[in-house]
Amino acid sequence: MRPRPEFRCLAAALAVSAILAVAHARAGDPIRPMTGAGSPSEVLSRLQTAVENRAPQDYADCLADTFRFTPYSGVVAAYPDIRWKQWHNAQEFEFVRWLCSPARKAELHLLDEVLDRGIQSGGVSDWEIVYTLLVDGTAFKGRATLHFVKIRQLWYLESWIDTRQEPWQGMLVATSGAARASFAR
Repeated sequence: MRPRPEFRCLAAALAVSAILAVAHARAGDPIRPMTGAGSPSEVLSRLQTAVENRAPQDYADCLADTFRFTPYSGVVAAYPDIRWKQWHNAQEFEFVRWLCSPARKAELHLLDEVLDRGIQSGGVSDWEIVYTLLVDGTAFKGRATLHFVKIRQLWYLESWIDTRQEPWQGMLVATSGAARASFAR
């Protein structure tokens, strides 16, 4: 008895899928599920928790592949040697790894002062927040516009734009771009 053509096609497709999966795994690039979050608020919560738990990969899992960081203009002027236009996922991941290292004490607060949650429309949402980043006792605080995108029903942070400094304990302090510059030097 000969197999039906539909089953031969299905068997061939399964074989090709298995070969591709093995080849992908051998390339050293593990297959990871989509890992964003159910809402922009949950993305921010996961970013905070990742720093708190010293889990840089959890932080990176909430960034869109097209993530970009744009510093406050004063930081660009103070650190002209940093390639800010090239600050994408890889640089952000290395920065967060540095933040999460055992030698460092870091806290990130993203949900304490949400100024505008924006409208979720067409799979995008822009939020305006005031955040605080504490690194080894030094405070960095600023206002930022965060752009979120929805990809396959999950939300990711696509861009972080520092727009200005904010006071911390009565003093104007540097924004997170200065912390990133300290790491990048």
